[in-house]
Amino acid sequence: MSTTAQIALAGLAAEYCRVVEDAAETAPQTFLHEVLRYLPRLYITIADMTDGVTASDNGMIYPALDETSYESARASMAALLGEYDTYLDTQVDDMMYSDTPVAVSLSERLADIYQAMYDLADNLRQVPDAAADELMENLADNFETYLGDTLSDALRAANRLYYSRHLDNDPDI
Repeated sequence: MSTTAQIALAGLAAEYCRVVEDAAETAPQTFLHEVLRYLPRLYITIADMTDGVTASDNGMIYPALDETSYESARASMAALLGEYDTYLDTQVDDMMYSDTPVAVSLSERLADIYQAMYDLADNLRQVPDAAADELMENLADNFETYLGDTLSDALRAANRLYYSRHLDNDPDI
């Protein structure tokens, strides 16, 4: 894995984190526009970088984002999206126990991505070159088991909300 590609991924992750951290000061439609710029880029970049990497839950990506920061980001995005934060999804695991769609929070999905990108960027910044392959193995595992689906689900929901223009017309947001 090239160091240049890892630096580029860390930069992309940091840019997404900045968008999330600035959500409270951003208009809802502008925020969604920014999210729609980053989610597909993150998905493609991570998919390409982990293609051919043996997935391993080796614990190499250490948590860097604390719970308070996660919750603050999630709450800011939830407030920004208002009543449009929750959407119905049939792709969640809980659906196998239900005959109706399950309510999912877009802000929670985006905060989960934020946590993964924050942790990744922090770890890439600190990891010695010799451990970078193990970090990519852990990223591959996370992408296969959770992050890939979360990115695509959030992208679909953000896209639908952005193009519905509901947030342009809502005076309460």
